[in-house]
Order: sequence, then structure tokens, then C-alpha cells
Amino acid sequence: MFKDHPKGLIPAALSNMGERFGYYIMNAVLVLFLCSKFGLSDEASAIIYSVFYCGIYVLSLVGGIIADRTQNYKAVIRSGLIIMATGYIILSIPILSTQGNIGWLLPLTCFALLLIAFGNGLFKGNLQAIVGQMYDNFEAEALAPRPRGLIAACKANATQASRFSTSLSMSADSSRPSLPPCCASGGSTRTA
Repeated sequence: MFKDHPKGLIPAALSNMGERFGYYIMNAVLVLFLCSKFGLSDEASAIIYSVFYCGIYVLSLVGGIIADRTQNYKAVIRSGLIIMATGYIILSIPILSTQGNIGWLLPLTCFALLLIAFGNGLFKGNLQAIVGQMYDNFEAEALAPRPRGLIAACKANATQASRFSTSLSMSADSSRPSLPPCCASGGSTRTA
């Protein structure tokens, strides 16, 4: 199944699936987490949420600039994954929020969100660039031994996008919250 694809496609798809899983989980529960853990108002939570998601996309530009300057996309992607994981680990430490520790716990949570956004920025665009680079190298290798190899490489390149986007869709679908039947019907389970 993967014989007509470059070797690095599976790790790239799996790491992208993990990143998307974390992204959609954060998308679904971040405001709820901020409101319930810190007692923030909806407006304050929405501001933190907006800054976090703005940071993800703005810091993708920074990640692209860093990768272009260093020309070491793999190291930038690896650094992004490590930084993102560090942010998720800090965010997952179970500390009860009280009036005595909210002064340092909320900034620590915002710092963890910054780490996640920066790691995502290093990772997001550069992974797609490296996958494209893998297929360019794969096509060049296929072209070198014999002319028919180019046809196989082009066919593999055509299916690459669908397999890669399928892995993204699978991670997005598996991380979106689903509503139980009682909530989906407006809270009433009675039938008339």
C-alpha cells in the first residue's frame, strides 16, 4: 500500500494527526476550561481564546521564516513538536485553582497556551513543505533509473494528497465532541 510513497509519509501523517487532534480538543474545550477552572467571565475567556488562535496563525509565519532561514525543516518541525508537547504537559498538570494561587496559575496557563501556539507555528506549515519535498525527491529518484518510474511517481503523488488529507479528517472527526441524544434534541427525551 505504501510502496509507491516516500518512507517519511507515515510518521508525517501520524504527527500531523496528533497535532490536529490536540488542536480540535483545544478548540472544543478551551473557553469551558478557562471559565470553570479560573472563574473567568465568558468575555475574558473569549479574549484568551481569540489571542491563542490568532497566535497559532501569526506564529506560523514566524515558523516559516525560521525554517527558511535555517533550511532545516526537520529540526524546526521536531522543535515545534517538543515545544507543543511541553505546553500540553504544563496545561495538563492537575492543580486546584484557589484565590491564593490564581495569581501565578492563570499566567502559567497562558504561558502554556503560548508554548502550544508557538510549537504549532513551527510545525504547521513546515510539515506540509516537507511532505511536498519528500514527493519531489521521490519523483526525482523514480525518474533517474528508467522513464517509466516517473509515471509511477506521478500516480503516487496524485494519491498522496488524498491519503494525507484523509488522516487529517480522521483526526479532526475523532476529536470533535459529540452530543448525547438528550442534548442534541434540545434537552428533551420525551416523544409526543
